[in-house]
Amino acid sequence: MRAPATFYSKANQASQGRSGSSVFVDRMLQGVYDMQPIVRCSSADALAEYLKIVVSRKHSSMVGILCKIFRTTMTKLQQSKTERTSNRGQSIEAGVHGSLLAVSTLLACTDGFMVPRFEEVCDVILNLFDSDITLVQLELYRLLPQLAATCRHSFGRRYLKRSLSFLLDSAQRQTLRESQLDIRPQAYSAIGGLVMALVDSKTGSVFGGSNEPMMIIQREFPGEIFELNPRGVVFEEMDHIFAVMKLGIRNDPSETPTRCLIHEHALVSTADLASAFKSESRHYLSLLLYDLFEFGLSESLVYCLTSICRALPEMKAKIDGLILVAVSQRLTDVT
Repeated sequence: MRAPATFYSKANQASQGRSGSSVFVDRMLQGVYDMQPIVRCSSADALAEYLKIVVSRKHSSMVGILCKIFRTTMTKLQQSKTERTSNRGQSIEAGVHGSLLAVSTLLACTDGFMVPRFEEVCDVILNLFDSDITLVQLELYRLLPQLAATCRHSFGRRYLKRSLSFLLDSAQRQTLRESQLDIRPQAYSAIGGLVMALVDSKTGSVFGGSNEPMMIIQREFPGEIFELNPRGVVFEEMDHIFAVMKLGIRNDPSETPTRCLIHEHALVSTADLASAFKSESRHYLSLLLYDLFEFGLSESLVYCLTSICRALPEMKAKIDGLILVAVSQRLTDVT
């Protein structure tokens, strides 16, 4: 930072009796809700860098600025909910997409500011699962693992079941109604990212990933309903999760660019699943092993196999043998 005095005078004007006011924040929020997606993304990146610098100072007036960003974000999301049936399609898209970018930035750059506001944010975001806006869908895929990592237990008990079902359905969906853009590769990545976000750093276990009863909470107005699930939410879906991974891996990467992306993202996501589940995934990975090699060697496959060997050392000998066969086949094809 070349001019810190100038920067902080514009970034935080509390000393002038304007607590929570910031020229930078006002300008960047305008950009976050701009009609052009590239401007929204660039503004969100700028907002993230601004917050990293200013939050690190831990100035008391910073809470006012964060609250201003949060209130603006929630207001835009609530407006989009009431206006979704109107003709203001482009304006709604800018509001929702910009708000999701802002939520992601707040989660990543403000330490624990979002924790007491976590359920309020999740309740609104999960209502966007039925959106047919491509950019909103893509941002939801990116945001769900972030939310799970922020408050693992709260997310797992309240929102995991719906979120995991949403991602699994999205990975198998052909296209959205308004666009021919296929965003299934990003859905595959989000599945692995979500499961990895549920891993407890102390125990190494996946929250909701065991064959034991799990308390889940259904959000019902005006209160909550507690329900005892017979097994962990993720454990219940393991058959479905690995079936979806198999479908993705069996996309021939030589056919179309989209199939290639799905294949690669499914391999990377399978690597995440192996790292997260470890021994719980042995059965599924053993059944999937030959499918992994169906289309030959690639960087994504090597990454996936490395993760499997690290998580399940007992599978290394078999994987080494299959790699040797694949290399021999590649050399034969060359000659």
